[in-house]
Amino acid sequence: MIEILKVSHSKVDSKIVGVRHQLNRPVVYNINYRDSSAQKSEVLVYSFSVQRGEIRRGYRFSASIPWGFHWLIGDPLDEKFRIPSLLHDDMCDKGVNGVLRDKAFRFLLKEEGVDSWKVRLMFKAVVKYREVKAKVKGWF
Repeated sequence: MIEILKVSHSKVDSKIVGVRHQLNRPVVYNINYRDSSAQKSEVLVYSFSVQRGEIRRGYRFSASIPWGFHWLIGDPLDEKFRIPSLLHDDMCDKGVNGVLRDKAFRFLLKEEGVDSWKVRLMFKAVVKYREVKAKVKGWF
């Protein structure tokens, strides 16, 4: 089980280009997390780890909120979604463990002050998308 302990990042400086944000400077981030797993002896072992990343200048991103749900969730360019979307998109592009990136996304949404019901809904959406994408991947 992965538990997010802390997420830190350099200042995020971006501008809106069309329907996405675009970074004006690189962003460096660290995600501190604890990964607990049962071993053969059934003793719980805790491993503290850090996921580090750097996102290049010019990277484009936005919250992937389907148009029909904007009225419910909000505008994909809303400032509260900017940092969670940036880090989640970057981790998706780099193939970071899906559970880690989804939990980091949820952690960051909470940190940004997104309403708890929206956090739950958005978290369930990224988890379901990851699960469906994994199943469909073998179909093509």
